[in-house]
Amino acid sequence: MRLGFLGTLHMDVFRQRLEDEYDANVIITSPSVPYEVQYRGGKTKLISNPVEFPDTSDFTVIETREPMVKATIIVPDREWCHNTLADWLTCYIQSILEI
Repeated sequence: MRLGFLGTLHMDVFRQRLEDEYDANVIITSPSVPYEVQYRGGKTKLISNPVEFPDTSDFTVIETREPMVKATIIVPDREWCHNTLADWLTCYIQSILEI
């Protein structure tokens, strides 16, 4: 299972509760999501470590791009399609009889 956290304190509290309450063996690793940073002049840089991310005062950065997923997700009802933060290309509802 992979989880994202709001910060290191949030992550540490979550880890501690898993270990204390469920006797779980928790392994914590650094995030490895690659971001692409585009600079003025056409230069691009792939960043996998948060330490390498450019400072917000660096005005040579034109945009940053994060990975996107194009996926097919099967959900139980129509509400799942509309109550998310995702950008939907299409939302096709398949009846249980078709499955």
